[in-house]
Amino acid sequence: MELLLRDDVPGLGSRGDIVKVAKGYARNYLLPNGLAELPTPEAIEFVRKKAEKIAAEMELVKADRMEVAKTLATVAVTIAAKASEEGHLYGSVGAKQIADAIAAKGHELDEKQVVLETPLKDLGEYDVTITLHPEVQVPVKVTIEAEEG
Repeated sequence: MELLLRDDVPGLGSRGDIVKVAKGYARNYLLPNGLAELPTPEAIEFVRKKAEKIAAEMELVKADRMEVAKTLATVAVTIAAKASEEGHLYGSVGAKQIADAIAAKGHELDEKQVVLETPLKDLGEYDVTITLHPEVQVPVKVTIEAEEG
């Protein structure tokens, strides 16, 4: 069965694509959830216009995020954590603590925007990537110091 995708569907296609799917997949998932519809000329034109509108909005958002990235690139944060004599942390510093430290400097972030391969478990200085937009990423200096006492 051929359908026009109204939204991006992971593993299947992007908005505006015409895809072939099994009837059951179409009937039980794509159509009831509004992710696809029959590819009529009107539907194709509607999805094309919607995609153009969303692309224009995304460009505005991207431009805004690039401005935020310029100011965020100058930010450096210090996080105090309990550590052993060798410099290993008791626990770790994760995305939540980094987002909170950056927010304390006046830049609101969601912890999902902080990209960490693994939690930080040692004292030191790290470059942590902040994803503001799929195409806008900025490194932020994070220093982890031993907590007093």
